[in-house]
Amino acid sequence: MMMIKDIPDVVAPVNFATLQLSNRIVMSIDNELITLCATQDQVAAHFNLSTRSLSRRLNNEGRLFTTIMTDSRNSRSKILLENSRL
Repeated sequence: MMMIKDIPDVVAPVNFATLQLSNRIVMSIDNELITLCATQDQVAAHFNLSTRSLSRRLNNEGRLFTTIMTDSRNSRSKILLENSRL
């Protein structure tokens, strides 16, 4: 009988609730649950938070919403440029 640990391509599930908010935002962007043009209000609503609570939690992690979005946009741009056929 094959066990999950025997399959190298299987990744253990991540408990989304235990991740830092900044990581949850990035994962949501990567999984296209949040668009790269989303506003802070839209992202806060996605996580059932007020805009102020979103800012406060990110500040506690030492992160800024604008930085997370800019980094995500830059990352997506690099991927698109690397995979484009010119």
